[in-house]
Amino acid sequence: MLSFLRRYKVLDYSCIFLLIIIASYLYKHLYSADQYAMDRFGFAYKIILWSIRIGIPLLLTSLIVVFIKFRQGKLPIGGIILFLCSTIICVLLIFPLGNYYYNRATRINQKLDMYHPFLQLKPNMLNVSSKDNDTLRILCLGGSTTEWGDRVSNIGWPKRVENMLLNKYPHKKIEIINGGRQWYTSLHTLINYQVNLRKIAPDIVMVMHGINDLLCNADFSYLSKGEFREDYGHFLGAVTRIIARGNFIQKLFREINFWSNKERELIDTTHFPGLVSFKRNLSTLIELCRNDSIEVVLITQPTSLKKFMTEDEIRKCYMLKIEAVGVNKRWSHKTAYEGMKAYNDLATKVAAENDVYLIDLASNIPSSFEYFSDEVHYKDITFDIIATHVSNELVNFGLIN
Repeated sequence: MLSFLRRYKVLDYSCIFLLIIIASYLYKHLYSADQYAMDRFGFAYKIILWSIRIGIPLLLTSLIVVFIKFRQGKLPIGGIILFLCSTIICVLLIFPLGNYYYNRATRINQKLDMYHPFLQLKPNMLNVSSKDNDTLRILCLGGSTTEWGDRVSNIGWPKRVENMLLNKYPHKKIEIINGGRQWYTSLHTLINYQVNLRKIAPDIVMVMHGINDLLCNADFSYLSKGEFREDYGHFLGAVTRIIARGNFIQKLFREINFWSNKERELIDTTHFPGLVSFKRNLSTLIELCRNDSIEVVLITQPTSLKKFMTEDEIRKCYMLKIEAVGVNKRWSHKTAYEGMKAYNDLATKVAAENDVYLIDLASNIPSSFEYFSDEVHYKDITFDIIATHVSNELVNFGLIN
């Protein structure tokens, strides 16, 4: 053994040690991958991850054996060069094929058709006919928590409210229009209402915002491009899917870097500059509706966030793992909780200051993952609970008469 060790110089040991250091660095990040990724992407992600985990030690061992064989003179330099050239050629051949299927899978042209230069995503194309005088038309505005339905029927809470009211008042003509759109903040809704929705002449406008406006405060995140701006101009949101797309190799490395359990500065804050914008947007929307003699109902955003959460609960938080995280920083669950509370409190205050109706949905849906799939998106059982509370409140307000 000693004679074997004496054959090699310091440089040889340094090369082997360097290979071990590089492999260990990669292995550490991949072995301690974010558990949320494991939960979210399921079996396929685990197969890929474990393949890489097993592959790194095997590759390291192979490289060390090749290096030792080469230094012993048992492996000619020509053979190594031929192997490296063959590997490079294979990669060059695989790259265009992989990139083709990646482009095909991402359907880039179809995605481009989804985007709007001012509203990030195109608003829902509402096929709304002219309204007769006997019809009570209610317009629901908000983000994905307004737009989306359950997994079985894809029916959201606005349509369920309509059905409940029609069953209760079969002699009335009640029409509820879902104008919610995923990713939309109060600013998107304000623009969309003024440009596209005001002309449909609703009698009542119900507005629920909070989560997407809150995310704009995380200006260090992958969804932003600079410090917070009151006009949300720093927030790229949905269009990051186009801007930061890259080819499939860039995507692969970006995902590996993102999902590795990287140490980031944990942000604990109660300072949310976007509250100023949120109040302005809601107040302006109320003013526009008032000018058209439209009743306004503000709704607080229900959430699963609590002041104290278990590690298992935090693992289920999509926003904290995806949207409130950047290269070097991430929000704590306490920050997200304080932020949602601040936005709901402000919505309540805006309703009082402008003398409009308020449905405090946040206080009537338990903050539990029994009702939520992440911080704010509902499980199937929650849609009927929301619809029941909203429909009852509309009746209690005297808006259904």
